[in-house]
Amino acid sequence: MKVQSLKFIALVIFALIASQVSAQDRKKCDLSEILYGKEESVKVSRPTGQEFGELSVVVNSVTRTPHGEKVGIAVLRRTNLELNSLTPGPHAMYETSTTVILPEGTFTTLSVSDYDKELVTKTIERPIVGGTGKYAGARGVVQLDPISSSAKGHHKATVKAEVFCD
Repeated sequence: MKVQSLKFIALVIFALIASQVSAQDRKKCDLSEILYGKEESVKVSRPTGQEFGELSVVVNSVTRTPHGEKVGIAVLRRTNLELNSLTPGPHAMYETSTTVILPEGTFTTLSVSDYDKELVTKTIERPIVGGTGKYAGARGVVQLDPISSSAKGHHKATVKAEVFCD
C-alpha cells in the first residue's frame, strides 16, 4: 500500500512538472483591448461593525463600447485592510480582486492599494494575474479610467497583456 502511494505521489509530481515545462514552452502573444464597465450592484459587509475587514462586492456590466450591449460581467471584491498609518496616502489600504467573465474566457486582477472609495476620479492600474480561454496564462495590466466625474462607477478599461496563443 505504501509503495502504491509513493508511486502515485511521484506520478502527480511528474505531471505537475511536465505541465509547467509545457506551459513555459508555449508561445505568448500580445493582447490589447478596451472594455467598459458600469456598476450594477454593490453589497457591503462589516463583520465586526468596524471598517477593518469590511468586504465590498461590486458587480459591473461589461460592454465593448461606452453604451453598448452587455457582453459580460466583472465581479470586484474589495477588503479594507485598515492600514492607514502605513499607507502613502490618506486612505485605508484595500486588497482588491476583480474577475472579468466574458464569452471567450475570464481574467483576474489582484492588487493592494491606498484607495478612496468616495472619490474615484483618477486612473487606476491593476495587474492581471491569470485567465482562462482567450486569456489563458494572462499576465499584464488593466488600466481603469473614469468615464466622467458625474458617472461614478463607469470606467473605460484598457487591457494590455501577454496570453498563450496557438
